[in-house]
Amino acid sequence: MCSHLPDSHFNLYINIICGITHYVSHSLADHVSRHMKAIQFVLLVGAAVSYALFTFMCAGTIPYCKAVLFLTFILGGFFSNGSIPLFFEMAVETAYPVAEGITSGFLTISCNVLQLVFYIFPLLPKFGLKWINWCTFATYAACIPLLALWRERYYRSEVDDQGKTAINSTINSISQ
Repeated sequence: MCSHLPDSHFNLYINIICGITHYVSHSLADHVSRHMKAIQFVLLVGAAVSYALFTFMCAGTIPYCKAVLFLTFILGGFFSNGSIPLFFEMAVETAYPVAEGITSGFLTISCNVLQLVFYIFPLLPKFGLKWINWCTFATYAACIPLLALWRERYYRSEVDDQGKTAINSTINSISQ
């Protein structure tokens, strides 16, 4: 039952899901900006659960099924890629009045340095690859309590809302 999935289309499905989730989560961030922590929490829990099932299946802890393996990996990609734009939005909100470019640039450089370290380890002899699944699962699982400790503040949105209110009152006074 599990052995007839087309392996050649696996990367196609992952890329389609990643593109859709980036677009949806970025659009969602604009419309529900005061609820980013709750959305991020759901995305992190989904990613942690998906990667946990994937990791346990690869380790042989739970029975192997190719369809479930593909599904958990695709769902993990869905949840983890959906959280990326929201992390950037949350960082910009938290760091305000620091410029958005500085905050986003710092996050991008930090992520790239960590990815470089992550990619160097498989090149080392006798290091193996099994740790990658465990590291991915542990990273998302560790982010959940850290997000719970983070105090939600929307400094930039409050300034934007004050500006919109001032503009609207000016327009109303001119039109009367």
